[in-house]
Amino acid sequence: MTLTALLSATQLQEALARANRKCVVVQFTATWCAPCKKIKPTLMHLAATHATTFEILTADVDALKDLVTHFRVTMMPTFIFFFRNRVVHVLQGSSTELLSQAFDIISSMMQHSILMAPE
Repeated sequence: MTLTALLSATQLQEALARANRKCVVVQFTATWCAPCKKIKPTLMHLAATHATTFEILTADVDALKDLVTHFRVTMMPTFIFFFRNRVVHVLQGSSTELLSQAFDIISSMMQHSILMAPE
């Protein structure tokens, strides 16, 4: 499983629109960010493990300053989880344990229809 690089805010909106019942995760990152590089193998593993329920996108903070401003990203990496076009969780930092827990909890909530958002 590969991570999809976002090139524009429009691309994010398109991904959210077609996600249907998938959770879209956007990782705000930068090529020079050491913690982002540290967590990438875990993110790749989670992308492969949860491929049917999550779509993972990466947003370069230097290239997509409009998204950084819009979502008030203040540290990297920042992971924003969307479900049905709504932010349902934000995780900041490079804790592989917390990232794995977020995927597991949100996946479980989706599976049991606990995570609900307006249509």
